[in-house]
Amino acid sequence: MFNIATDLKTKQTVWISTNVLKGRPQLNSHRDDHSGRAMAAAEIDGYPAYEIAGFYTNYQGRNIGGN
Repeated sequence: MFNIATDLKTKQTVWISTNVLKGRPQLNSHRDDHSGRAMAAAEIDGYPAYEIAGFYTNYQGRNIGGN
């Protein structure tokens, strides 16, 4: 499941993953564990919609002009 949030640095809309089936907490930079610290070091607060789409499809965008 992905919850909507706002990136603290860029103020852009991001999505934060949560593994509900396994009871795992949200994966974001605010967690006080190894994953949270790694995301904070990489300045990642969540994923933009296009990155989440990339998890589920190999869509590369339209090839305008036929090249």
